[in-house]
Amino acid sequence: MAAKLARRCEVQLSYAIEILYPISIKVDTFGTGTVSEAELSRIIPLIFDLTTKGVI
Repeated sequence: MAAKLARRCEVQLSYAIEILYPISIKVDTFGTGTVSEAELSRIIPLIFDLTTKGVI
């Protein structure tokens, strides 16, 4: 079931060598978000496994 927080969304994750979790998360909803992009950046790691193993 979709949360309907944005009609369109792009997520950029930045990792560093030997660091398990992303060092940066950037969200762009292209103006279609119902919540702020900063809020989405905050909650994404709470919902998804963003470890390198989880992303693979």
